[in-house]
Amino acid sequence: MTRLKYILHVILYMLIVAAANAQQQQPQQRQQEQPQESAYDAKKTRREVRANLKADKFTQAEDIINKAMKTWAEARSDMELNSMMLTTQHALADAENRKIFLNNRPDTAKYFSYIYNVYKYGIVLDSLDRLPDTKGRVRPRYTSSIASNLQSYRNNIKSAGKFFYKKKNYKEAYKYFDIFMQTMHQPALESLKNYRPDADSIEVALLAVYSAYAATDYPSVVKYLPVALNDSSEFSYLCQIGSQTYMEMKDTLNAVDYLFEGWKANPQSEYFFVTLVDYYINRQDYADAYNIVSAQLIEDPDNHRLWYIFGKCQQCMDSIDAAIISYEHALAMQPKDALSYSSLGSIYIDKARQAYNVNNYTIGTAEYARAKTEQDRYYERARGYLEKARQFRPEDTALWLTPLSEVYYKLNMGKELKALESLETNGSAPKSGESNNSASQSRGDNNSASQRGSNNPASQRGSNNSASRLRE
Repeated sequence: MTRLKYILHVILYMLIVAAANAQQQQPQQRQQEQPQESAYDAKKTRREVRANLKADKFTQAEDIINKAMKTWAEARSDMELNSMMLTTQHALADAENRKIFLNNRPDTAKYFSYIYNVYKYGIVLDSLDRLPDTKGRVRPRYTSSIASNLQSYRNNIKSAGKFFYKKKNYKEAYKYFDIFMQTMHQPALESLKNYRPDADSIEVALLAVYSAYAATDYPSVVKYLPVALNDSSEFSYLCQIGSQTYMEMKDTLNAVDYLFEGWKANPQSEYFFVTLVDYYINRQDYADAYNIVSAQLIEDPDNHRLWYIFGKCQQCMDSIDAAIISYEHALAMQPKDALSYSSLGSIYIDKARQAYNVNNYTIGTAEYARAKTEQDRYYERARGYLEKARQFRPEDTALWLTPLSEVYYKLNMGKELKALESLETNGSAPKSGESNNSASQSRGDNNSASQRGSNNPASQRGSNNSASRLRE
């Protein structure tokens, strides 16, 4: 019995091993049984496409070509197949155009997509057609066909971009403006005798920039901005777009360059110099900010807000007496300028703190009395300015609440101090930090190309002037 059991165990083991081997071989057999992907049959594919084109079955022809190009790299580089695709897209576009002409439920967007494809495959075919042969010779065969197709839809491509731009579909609009610009110097088009490549370049580049900017496609803004800048009527706004675009792209140097270009071209536009001043003050480059405001004051010496910003620059440079003169100059032009009142108040509080230090004087001495009198005099001056700031901007507590509390405390004005403390207790937090900010106090919302959805791209320019507060 023992020997019989051993024999049975051996047989069972052999069966298990055989079954395992069979399972491993099955996937390999299935792989071998699967048919290998056939090679690209150019003649058969072209023949099928021709038959469908001859029968006006353009959609079927398109499907065959798309399937072939998706499957085989050889199909994608087949010049004749690309030529057939160009013919197919042209036929589909014409069929859709007839619907538009006959008002037979046309699909304008579909028509535009077909003419876009005409351009797309036209570019590919033109590139393939100009590749050198094995002997290094370039002998284009399809130039006439490509040029005819591209030229026939040249204006339609531009119209398609405007169509989507008007609908505020800026991403789609840019696609058409972009391909128009890409093909401006396409060899096939340039072969035409009366072709004028630069006739519409500035207009289309301008619309491409506006579309890309509205779609927040910043690299595409930069792509056509140099051409668009040739439109002198839009130069200032384009510089603003350029500066904002490069800021979004974290390219500060180019952003500042565009600010300077815009400022030089249009010093009356407050956006540029305010943004430049704010940039330099934030970097603590006060001398550069000072120089910009000085130059701007030559252009606009009667602007009270400029004098306020000038005073801020001087104050940051520790030119305190000059800053006082600038703030007073601003108030002479605008007696209700709470910002200048607040800044003057802070200056005289600093003077008061410097006038007297309890550790430097002995109470009861003449030196102590003189220092205390001088300190009170500075606090009184600060009180006058800060109470004016409160009068003209009562809601903007950041301009006056904290410094005025210090003034009332130092001048032993208990009743007034208690009233201010009640404001703090009731939760009257400062509503802005204007008294501590730089030129950014004068800046509001940035203009955006997304507001330019009308037929005239410049029609809404300036509606949200970023420096509009300078006119307060």
